[in-house]
Amino acid sequence: MKADYEQIDQLVAREQILKMVPGRELDKQVAAEVMKWEDTGFGNSTFWDSNRRLRMLRGLGNTRKFNPSTDISEAWEVVEALKRKGLYMAFAMNRDTYNFSVWDSNGIELIIDWVRCKTAQEAICKAALLAVLGAE
Repeated sequence: MKADYEQIDQLVAREQILKMVPGRELDKQVAAEVMKWEDTGFGNSTFWDSNRRLRMLRGLGNTRKFNPSTDISEAWEVVEALKRKGLYMAFAMNRDTYNFSVWDSNGIELIIDWVRCKTAQEAICKAALLAVLGAE
């Protein structure tokens, strides 16, 4: 019975992540869960990154901003973070969507099936978040 509840929780978490719009809340989740940056305690949108540089989400100050769901160069930082964890992303695109999936280090086990979004950076963020939270 407990396993059934865990599966339901994972489905709910997956749906919530997939419904998130690009922007501050998605970026905050990626910073905390994927990048494993620490909350500074200065507010709910300021983090210390792994090199102890202060990072803020767009519009909240003059420190280095982190907006992977809307900035493709910062989305690639997320891809690199997954790589350091031994996870890899596969990419495909069609006329309307960018599609990302996450695989184990051997490229054998599919961790997260295709996440399809209108932008590559949104798909990267959502697939990465699903992978680290185990919400397939």
